[in-house]
Amino acid sequence: MRTTTRLPLPIYQRRRSLGPCFLLAFVAVFSGCELAPEPQARRIADPGPPDGPLSADSVLWDLGEVQQGKSYEHTFQLTNNGAVQLDIQNIGTDCGCTTTTPINGPVAAGKSVALPVALNVTGVPGPMQQRIDVLYSAEGKTHQLSLLCAGQIRRDAN
Repeated sequence: MRTTTRLPLPIYQRRRSLGPCFLLAFVAVFSGCELAPEPQARRIADPGPPDGPLSADSVLWDLGEVQQGKSYEHTFQLTNNGAVQLDIQNIGTDCGCTTTTPINGPVAAGKSVALPVALNVTGVPGPMQQRIDVLYSAEGKTHQLSLLCAGQIRRDAN
């Protein structure tokens, strides 16, 4: 009968001890540490400053808490702060639940125009953000003004 002797394994082949892992888990559990993060407050993305002469009275329409299945309306006031007229080429939204009324004709220098927005809240409960992008041209350059509709959807009471 032949006996074999086992040689010690090189360091890179040895299994690591699980002792330190258990120790860290024990300390985390019994020291009052929270392993799961707390729910954070609703964060609203900043659409950023306008890149051209068109500005809005407010780039954010914060609806607060809204009810699922209801519709809401708001009007943004857009102002041409430039020295020449500008032409609004397109107004786009993130999804079909947000609609706008087209703005007809150019916006003269120093003048304002209303942009009505309707929002039909159809999403799931939780935070909601919808973006509205206004593309326009002034002095041969194309610019974009981004507006934001944000709120917290709560479940329908039915």
